Amino acid sequence: MSLRTQLAYLAAGLTLVLGLLGLLNPILTLRLTGLEVIEPRGLGQARALFGALFLTMGGYMLWALSVRPRGRAVLRFTAFLWLASALGRLVSLLLDGPLSLGSILLLVFDLAVGTGAFLGSTETGGTSARSAKPGGHEPTSSNANGGRDRRNGTGRGASGGGWSGRDSSERGGSGRAGSEVDDQGRDVDGRVGPDDDVNPLRAYRPG
Repeated sequence: MSLRTQLAYLAAGLTLVLGLLGLLNPILTLRLTGLEVIEPRGLGQARALFGALFLTMGGYMLWALSVRPRGRAVLRFTAFLWLASALGRLVSLLLDGPLSLGSILLLVFDLAVGTGAFLGSTETGGTSARSAKPGGHEPTSSNANGGRDRRNGTGRGASGGGWSGRDSSERGGSGRAGSEVDDQGRDVDGRVGPDDDVNPLRAYRPG
């Protein structure tokens, strides 16, 4: 596992932890962010925003990491969300008042999580694509078998219709395998070959 993938998993884990904290303990989450709850609906907003939303985002980040490169768009989208949050905090630091340690830590946290998710989106993950040589073709089984048959002397010729030259020379030009022929080119065992006269009107004359 590469360093970028480890950082991406760390970002997803931090997002899930923050979501669990916001869902189960919204008061502590609001304190960490400098917010206060005035009415009970504020707790519901904290559980929804800091809890369920971040849990969903962290879950999608883990899913996207496991299906890369298909999930790279999801990782990049969540990275942009975290970086947009960091940008909002930076604008607040510049416009709203003096710097504080808590504001700087939250800015660094958003930048770290967003950068980790973005680095994870730049890797293809464990999916391996088939590498093929340009212009190369795998011989089909029929071609491979044909080559072996020609080497063994049992294959067809290049035209595909006649026997090969080696077969004809070994069989005395008859073009038939496994049969004996007489001096007139007919099979002794009665089978008809390509050189036999197959006219049914011609009477057979022995000898």
